[in-house]
Amino acid sequence: MTAPTTAVPHFTNEDIREVAANQGVCVRPVLRRVTDQQTGQVHKLVIPCGSTREYLCPPCAKKAQRLRMQQCAEGWHLEDDPLPPEPDPDDDQSEEEDPDEDGEQDDNDEDDTGEGPSRRVRSTRRRSEMADLPKVPAEHRSVGRTFTAPDGTVHRPSMFVTVTLPSYGRVHPYRKHGKHGGRQPGAGCPVDPDTYDYRGAALDALHFAKAFDRLIQNLRRCAGFKVQYFAAIEEQLRLAPHVHIALRGAIPRWILRQVIKATYYSLWWPPHDRPVYVHRVPVWDPETECYRDPDTGFPLPTWEEALAEAEASDPEPAHVVRFGTQVDIKGVIAPSEDANRTIRYLTKYLTKAVSE
Repeated sequence: MTAPTTAVPHFTNEDIREVAANQGVCVRPVLRRVTDQQTGQVHKLVIPCGSTREYLCPPCAKKAQRLRMQQCAEGWHLEDDPLPPEPDPDDDQSEEEDPDEDGEQDDNDEDDTGEGPSRRVRSTRRRSEMADLPKVPAEHRSVGRTFTAPDGTVHRPSMFVTVTLPSYGRVHPYRKHGKHGGRQPGAGCPVDPDTYDYRGAALDALHFAKAFDRLIQNLRRCAGFKVQYFAAIEEQLRLAPHVHIALRGAIPRWILRQVIKATYYSLWWPPHDRPVYVHRVPVWDPETECYRDPDTGFPLPTWEEALAEAEASDPEPAHVVRFGTQVDIKGVIAPSEDANRTIRYLTKYLTKAVSE
C-alpha cells in the first residue's frame, strides 16, 4: 500500500514575478559571486537589478523614483551649500582672457564630430537678430536669497519654470471627449498640414537638449549666482518637448524671460533640407572605401568633407533652435504642499519609457 502523494503546485515565471512585485522586491535579481579578499572565501549574493523602467522591474523603478523625489526635496531649498573657494583674482590662471567677459554669449557650437584633437568647433559672435543677455553682478553662492515678511517671517523662495519650443502652426486644441473625459480625436494635430513646419519641429525636438543646456549656461551667467536645478523633459500634446525646471533660489522674472528670449543653439551641419536618396541608396565601393552615387558612380563626400564644404560656401548655420514665448514661472516655498505636489509632478514620468 503506497502513501498518498500531495500535488506540488507549479509556478511559472510570470507567477513568481507577480508575487515579487506585490511584495515590493526585485522581480529579476542578479546573482553575483563575491570573494572575501582576506579569507579567499567565495559567497553568492543576490542583488536587485536596479532598473529605472517600470515595465522591466516595478519595485526597483519605484525605489529609484522615491530616491529622486527625496534628492529633489532636499536639494531644491537648501539653506547651506558649501562651494569651492572663489578663485584668487591675482592667480595667474584667472588672468587669462575670458571670451564671455563682456557678458555676451559666444555662438560656440560643436559639430558632433567626435572627441579628440580632430573635433571641429566653430566659434562666432552672437547672432545680431537675437536679444541681448542681461548683465548682473555675480555672487559666489548657489542658495537663494531670503526675504523677511512684515510679520518677521523669513522666507527663502525658489522657482518652478516651464519652457517650451515655439509654434510651428496652429494645432487642434485638447478638449474632453465623451463622458469619461478622453482625448478628442485629432487633438494636437495641425489644423493646416500644408503650412505646418514639420521640419522645424523635428529639428527643434532633436536638438532640444542642447538648447536647454545652453539655457542653463546663460542662467548661471546672468542670474547673479551659481544656479542649481532639477529638471524633467516631457512632450506636449503636439509632440514638441518642453522642460519643467525646479530652480534653487529666486531669480527676477524679467531676467528669466530675457535669458529665455536671448538663448539659442546654432546647428552647424551640412545642408540637409532636401532628400536625395529616397527610392535608391548609395553604393559602397570597397576599393576606394567610399560611397558612390548609384546613377553616376561619383564618390560622395565624407561627413568631414561635407562640413568643410558647408563652412566654406555658407557661413549660416543649418538650423537655429530658439525657445517659444510661452513661459510659465511661479515661486515655490518649502516646506509646503505646493512644493511636494511640484516634486511629484517633476518625477511622475521617471519610470516610464518613451513608448509608454
